[in-house]
Amino acid sequence: MGFLLVAVLGSALPAAPLTPFLAQVSKSVRRSALVRQNPGMNRMRWMRFYFPSTTVAQKDGVWEKLYHAFNSKDEQRAVAFYLYQMYISAAAYGQMPGRYLTINQLGVLDGLEKLTTPFDVRNVQEFYEDHKPEIKAWLKQFFNKIGQTSYRTDDPRNDATERQFLQILANSADARGRACYLVETPKWKSALRKQDAAWLAQVLRGTEREIGRKVALYKMPKSSLAALDKRVGRMVGGQMSYLFRPAGQECAARAYLTGSGLCRQMKSQPAQGRQISRVYQLHLSPTDNEFLKPARGNRFRAPNGKVYPNWYYHEAILVVLQHANQYTPVVLDKFLSDKPIVLEKWLTYFNPRMTIIYASPFQRWEETENTLVLPDKTGPKGILKDGRLYRPYPVGK
Repeated sequence: MGFLLVAVLGSALPAAPLTPFLAQVSKSVRRSALVRQNPGMNRMRWMRFYFPSTTVAQKDGVWEKLYHAFNSKDEQRAVAFYLYQMYISAAAYGQMPGRYLTINQLGVLDGLEKLTTPFDVRNVQEFYEDHKPEIKAWLKQFFNKIGQTSYRTDDPRNDATERQFLQILANSADARGRACYLVETPKWKSALRKQDAAWLAQVLRGTEREIGRKVALYKMPKSSLAALDKRVGRMVGGQMSYLFRPAGQECAARAYLTGSGLCRQMKSQPAQGRQISRVYQLHLSPTDNEFLKPARGNRFRAPNGKVYPNWYYHEAILVVLQHANQYTPVVLDKFLSDKPIVLEKWLTYFNPRMTIIYASPFQRWEETENTLVLPDKTGPKGILKDGRLYRPYPVGK
């Protein structure tokens, strides 16, 4: 993906004094003893978020994409959503962030991640200048809802703060213009309560039954010289390969089905569901276009010691539990831990300087649901689904 953050990791933007408005927000946020004790997580009580849902959504079609191309209201709100979250994060930490977004700013990208069409954050400064009145109107509305009525849309000192936040966002873009978080030592400590660990383990046992029955389907062009167009250097026409992997062996499939099971659990047991404030699908990528690097050794290992093939990426589910306005981030990842594990411990499995993280509020998609299915029949050559034979997906040793 051509990511070039590693060499300058840790360098900071020029220090800027807190503006009067940010100083006021900081005073309000840090008045909470819980935030002072654990700003890295408990700042979330002030942040906006999307409550997990069981709704299955469809990707935008041609007409919807055209509509979004001419109507930027969703993007305006998403940029304001990001700026608001950054105000709250800076207030909770009592300082402006560094040059890039890190895991310590978890949650600030939620609005951008929820957009149905891609938004290139490398161009966010221009977007801000072009739509400043609308973005600031959203910001005023967001701050009014938490009693911060002193936000002024015409104060140039706020503009300076917001431009700095937007520069951090642009700095955190990958080669496709999507922002991510760098891995660094978390500024929080978590303790997973025994009853919460037991409850999540129970949820996992239920989702494991579903995961054990389902497969992930793949459709891709066969590598054939007859299908290679040398003029354009790619496959055109030709036959297709229809492949499958057991869902439990594919990290993206397992993560998706785990997130889906969590959302259904919250709906069926609302009293338990109120323990969860957020569900994220985490996607980890290497910074060097090769493989993910473990913190120790050359290969990742299963809890039983089995050595995995090299990982081009990895996915898992992050659940943020809430009790009395205190937040605990817990990762569900059967590939690395048999039990639910707090986020800061899970991060220690990965080389921090060679790993970037995308954290998307979990969403069920019709397109994904159609590729994670129960086989109609299983045989020695593969599985049958809707009359088509799917062969095993080859995986390196």
